[in-house]
Amino acid sequence: MSSNEQLEQTLWELAYQLLPPEEEAALLQNITSDPAVARAYAKVQLQVDLAAAAAKCDDTRGRVVPPDDAISTLNDDAGTDFTLAKKPAADASRKRSGARRVANWIVAVAAMGLLVMSAFALTQLRSPTTRQLAALEEDAGEQEADFEFGRTAARNQPGPATASSASASSMFASPAEAGPATTGPVWTTVTAAPVWNEDTTNFISVRTSSLDGTPAATSFELKLYDEAGVVQLREMHRTDQNGAAQVEFTRAQAGNTSRLEVAANAPLSPPVATSGRWIRSGHLTHLTTDLPSYKPGETVSYRSLSLSRLDHRVTGEVAVEFNVLDDQGNPVPGAQHVVTSERGVGAGKFKIPADATYDALTIFARSPEGVFPEQRRHVDVRDVEAPRWKKELKLTRESYEPGDRVKGRLSVSSHDGQPAAGKKLILSAVADRQPIPLDTKTGITDADGNFELDFLLPPTVTLGEAAVQVQVADDQQVEQLVTPIPIHAGQVTVQFFAEGGELAAGLQNDVYFQAFDAQGEPVHLEGRVVDHSDREVAQATTVHGGRGRFALTTEAEAAYRLIVDKPASTQQTFPLPVVSNDAAVVLHTVSNVLGPTDDIEVTLRMRQPDRSLVLAAACRDRLVGLQAIERSDFSDAADGTSECRRSLQLAAEAGGVIRLTVYDSTHAPPTPVAERLVYRRPTRRLDVKIESTDAPQPGEKLAFRLQTTDESGTPTAAVLGVSVVNQAILNAVQDQAPNLVTHVFLMSEIQGANELEDANFYLGPGADAATAMDLLLGTRGWRRFEEIGPSQLARANTARLKSSMLAMGDTAQRQSLEKYDFDDDDRLAREGEDPLVPIVLDNRETIENERLALATAPITSSPALGYAQADRQADAPRPTQRSRRALAG
Repeated sequence: MSSNEQLEQTLWELAYQLLPPEEEAALLQNITSDPAVARAYAKVQLQVDLAAAAAKCDDTRGRVVPPDDAISTLNDDAGTDFTLAKKPAADASRKRSGARRVANWIVAVAAMGLLVMSAFALTQLRSPTTRQLAALEEDAGEQEADFEFGRTAARNQPGPATASSASASSMFASPAEAGPATTGPVWTTVTAAPVWNEDTTNFISVRTSSLDGTPAATSFELKLYDEAGVVQLREMHRTDQNGAAQVEFTRAQAGNTSRLEVAANAPLSPPVATSGRWIRSGHLTHLTTDLPSYKPGETVSYRSLSLSRLDHRVTGEVAVEFNVLDDQGNPVPGAQHVVTSERGVGAGKFKIPADATYDALTIFARSPEGVFPEQRRHVDVRDVEAPRWKKELKLTRESYEPGDRVKGRLSVSSHDGQPAAGKKLILSAVADRQPIPLDTKTGITDADGNFELDFLLPPTVTLGEAAVQVQVADDQQVEQLVTPIPIHAGQVTVQFFAEGGELAAGLQNDVYFQAFDAQGEPVHLEGRVVDHSDREVAQATTVHGGRGRFALTTEAEAAYRLIVDKPASTQQTFPLPVVSNDAAVVLHTVSNVLGPTDDIEVTLRMRQPDRSLVLAAACRDRLVGLQAIERSDFSDAADGTSECRRSLQLAAEAGGVIRLTVYDSTHAPPTPVAERLVYRRPTRRLDVKIESTDAPQPGEKLAFRLQTTDESGTPTAAVLGVSVVNQAILNAVQDQAPNLVTHVFLMSEIQGANELEDANFYLGPGADAATAMDLLLGTRGWRRFEEIGPSQLARANTARLKSSMLAMGDTAQRQSLEKYDFDDDDRLAREGEDPLVPIVLDNRETIENERLALATAPITSSPALGYAQADRQADAPRPTQRSRRALAG
């Protein structure tokens, strides 16, 4: 007997629990440390389960005639008696105990049953179908065998274990731990990210079903191995009645994991395994100054903060190079230097010459090592007197036409933020440089320092110029505020963005749109959406920033267009995108601005659920949520279509802009079919409280006390940058530069963010800010999907990331950005692996090939081994796991 045959014989004896305890422990140790032995054991266990299933089938087409020297009788649950005979005599070196001979005959009987079934299949001139095999397993599962030979070990293909796994109990889950096993093979589908985040929680989606696609609730074991094959994490989980389960893990739990394996608690269900690697997100840097405007001779103080892009923590110190250029592009003497950050902070300062002739400065922060993209900050240089009051006039619309009513709210406050109540106001307005008659030319601010403005524009405005002027006065001083009134004159451009990507035929679609004039300025628009027969199907009105949305249920082959009612001077119509018969999925989110701990509530609409999907959420180019969706998850909707509602769990650390993508997982790799952006308010927050009893004058010292607390109100340590400035100077300059929170959570995540006039508004509290954020994301985060390869998609994502970061600076300043650490994403792009595209693996093909090969292969009896063995060619390739394909039939 060869060494391989001897090993296989011993493994069969282990499977039937015939080895002495000390030999069993030694062999289990060998299995857990030697991958070749582990593979051989898995092969034996697969054949054991198939033989056991065949033995339980009551088939009268073949008969086993026992020899005369019967020694015992074993009655199975099916009611068939088998008489076991003695094995022919062998030499002394091959003698086995009576129990071993009994087990060998049991296997022989089972193999004979398998042979009968195989012969019958061959007489039918065709191989058994998947449904027939599934039915066979179901029938076999209804009969409970008197012996249960190590099914737990069979369904958990062993890999190299930890040093402590020296016994069966330390390597395999017991039936009590694993829960009840299913009666037939389980099709296990695992959806995971191709790379794992060190910064946040990672998700795995597991779906289990019978071979005909029916959801099957079962337990399964998750194992995570490192590169040496040592188990880093081992857990038991269970899928629900829909055959679904979500598993999450972090780097702290999983250690140096490089491979994960999921094994269902079911017979003939090989595990599903995939490899991965850990990566960290890159860095981002925010640059700020203590003031937005300076006078010649004053000192400019600036500060940079470098954080991890995903979890916004300081992960290491970086070198920061500061440079300052005037408005002519000339370096400012003495302002260039390089510092090493301390707790992520880099800082510096310089003095503007008293005889400076420039009107503006630009401060640059670069990374000599290319760790973060270049950042810049623009400041004014001018000698102006600080105003006494802060004045702001907000109009209710982005644009007006001649004859429209202009409404707005004027707010007046002191330099310390207190409302300026009871201040006298003098009002005036002009259009085409001519005064506009006002019903009210004077007014008084109320207790909150506010005043409501309301007047009519003249019916004709030829030049398109108009403005409102407000004077605020008291006994000491008069200050003036002039606010332009945007008058629309000329053509309007309207762009449409279907939620998710395309207008899908026969489904309800939410459509975002934005309107702007020839200068790119937002335009207030009101209009009607009509179909090919001029029947009105929706109304469209802009809400903020020239953006709005409407709902539309489309018909196949129908054409839709927007008729503009206001501005009336345009008299334009705009065709909507063509209704697509190929767009099968509509993605709709219930709420598009989420709380810090909210999950994403999603509704998917399809005409007919004809494919498997994956719902994936990405935050700053890392997957932070994952869920597989099967056709069985859809139900009939009232309009005759199908609908699936799901709550997608996100990593706790995921905050800011979230890119939600639906993938068609019947393709390999999965292809995106719908996408949109949502916003999740960050979980972590730092509140700063300043207490001071002093009221110093400019130039005097100020004593104050700071207290920092987290989002729960608990005091916490923090690194702060503090500047003491005259509030009146801030009032004089309407500084709309993005603050730290806006820069981190919004500006670096959307294209064209630098075009936003007041980006800080979108992250503010209140319903108006949430509505504006929804409209912004609905029009800025939309992508049209094309058929491209995975490597092209990965490169496109990397290019998009570079473009969004570069949007904060001059396109001519590329040298620093080109050195930015995109190594992870670029390497993945070169290898055709996109870190945002999930991988989908299953064991269906392995199950089908193994069962078909064993069911149709010739069966020979080996007296030396004492069992029936499928004679498979040694060089036959072993079926491999691959990305899921569509179910047949």
